[in-house]
This record gives sequence, structure tokens and C-alpha cells, in this order.
Amino acid sequence: MDHSPEPDLDDRAFDPALAVRIIESLAIGVIVWANDGSIVSANQAALTLIGARGRSDDTPALSGDADCDVAMRLIRTDGSDLPIEDRPNESVRRSGLPVSGQVLGLRHAGGKPAWVCIDARPIGLSDDGPLTGVVSTLTDVTSLIERRMDDTEVSDQLSVATEVGAIGTVRWQISQAVCELDRAAEQILDLPHREHGCPMAALLDRFDQRHHAKIRRGLANAVLERKRMDAAMWITRSDGSRRKLRFSTVVSQHADRRQTTVMAMLIAWQTANAVRRPGSKHFTRGFLIVAPGLTIRDRLRVLLPNDPDNYYGTRELVPGDMLEDMQRAKIVITNYHEYMLRERLEVSA
Repeated sequence: MDHSPEPDLDDRAFDPALAVRIIESLAIGVIVWANDGSIVSANQAALTLIGARGRSDDTPALSGDADCDVAMRLIRTDGSDLPIEDRPNESVRRSGLPVSGQVLGLRHAGGKPAWVCIDARPIGLSDDGPLTGVVSTLTDVTSLIERRMDDTEVSDQLSVATEVGAIGTVRWQISQAVCELDRAAEQILDLPHREHGCPMAALLDRFDQRHHAKIRRGLANAVLERKRMDAAMWITRSDGSRRKLRFSTVVSQHADRRQTTVMAMLIAWQTANAVRRPGSKHFTRGFLIVAPGLTIRDRLRVLLPNDPDNYYGTRELVPGDMLEDMQRAKIVITNYHEYMLRERLEVSA
């Protein structure tokens, strides 16, 4: 029996084909640039991010003849276009110094931009040799940037309102019978401070009776349909004085996204187990989701495994080798109106 020791990694012959397969399997995008700014090759993750067409056969895109002839339009986080000379690969090519952690948007025709964190490194023949190209890695950070933009939008709206005059904030969720008021809102509405929130009935009592239905409808539309309301209303304070104020709703989407993520996790858990244990009565591949409105129904499309933006892949809820199993899930998303009783009208002969 041969008991000779295993060779060290440094002693083993380098296998270019293996290196290509490893890079092609990465979840992050990898792009190799020539000195003239053209793309030499890219892996499939990079092709997907930049909106290019991959190869039709099984040869890895990094073999050099993938269809990478694509005009990338890069934008900054403020939405302005990034000139070609300011691209990370161009900066590295000019200076020979690496670029790390630059967040830019890849704008595709007819769609929202994909936000990526880019690292770029120079490629040389040797440590002190001439620059022969640049390699860039692209990490998808779209969900993180969109959440930050939502926070900025809400903050900007509140800042404008504060400049106009006093502003009070009321936070309310449709599943709760109480709402949270900040100190400014309590003073404007002349309501006592409550440690555990203000009942909705007490809040509505401050407004004229004719406004009650409009407030309830506006809050429901804000939560269910993501529609904003902005209207002038009258309130009556405890001393009998009346005041006119502006009642506006600002829609928050963070709770909505968290709930959708939890739903996706439950579907993935049930489906993965059902596929591997087809005879088990504890797991299922069939799901019926009833949405409270048409807008919410459309947002829940990310729960469908065949949707391009499905959460199982974009949020890495399921390992790559199990994504195919998710295609066996049977998911129906419908609106609650489908279950309402139909009215029958008798037609006289």
C-alpha cells in the first residue's frame, strides 16, 4: 500500500478548467475588462445583473466568447448618470490602484435599476509587471438600497411638513385597535398621553363626525392599497375651540416586506420537506394565499417560484441546489373579492 503523503496544494498542477467552473458557479458577478474598456468575459451572475445574454450551450461564460457586448448604463445612488471615465474599472486602469465598495446602479431598459457593490482590481503579468486588464466583482445589494431609499423618502416628506408648521405623527397598523401618537400629535389633538397607545375611537372623537368615514377609508387604503391621503379636516379640542389641520398618510413598506419574507420561508420549508417526503402528511406543496387588495396581490407575486424576482432565489432563502424543488410548489394568489357572495337579481318575464 502506498503511504506517500498527499502533495501540497502548491505542488499540484493548476487546472484552468476547474478555476473557470468555480468562478462560473459563484453567486457574485465577475467581469474581466480589457485595457480598452471592453468586456473580455463574465460569469453568468454578472450577465444576469448587467442584462446581457448568456450562452446557449453549457460552456461557462468565462471561456471568453460569451455575448457580453452590452452597453451598461451606470448610475449613482442619487439617480445621476455615471460617466464612463468614472467607472471603477476605468479608475483602476488609469491609476493601477484597486477600488473597493463602490455602490452603483445598473439601469436596464424599461425596468428598475439593479444596485450592486463593485470591487475592482488590476491584473498584471507579475507583481511589478505592466497592467493587462481589470477584474471586477459585482454583489447584488438591490434590496438594501431600496430600503434605504424608502427611509429617505419618508424622512424628506416629514422634513417638508415640519418646515411648514407643527406636525404630529400617528402610527397605526390595520390589525390594531390602538395607535401610537408622539408628543406633538397629542398636543395638536389635545389628547392625554397614554403609555400603551391611544384607542382609535378616542382619536376619531377629536375630528368632526363627517370626517370619520373618510379617515377610516384613508387609513385602510394606505395599508391595503398603498394609496396616500391628503385632506384638510376640522377638530374640536377639549375646551371647545376648533382648529383646521392637514391630515396626510405616509405609507411604510418595511413591515409588508418582512411579512412577505416570512411567508416565503414557510412555503420553502413546507415544499422542501414535501418533495423529500412525498408520503408525509405533515408537509404540503399546495398553498392558497388570499390578499386583502389588488395591489397587495400583485406584490405577492414574489412568492411564485417562476417569478424572476422570487424571494427564494433573490433573498437566498433556499440553497441553489434546492431551487428546482421549489418549482414543484402549487401556489395560488387571489383577492378576497373572489369569495364574496354574489348578488342575484330576479328578472321579470
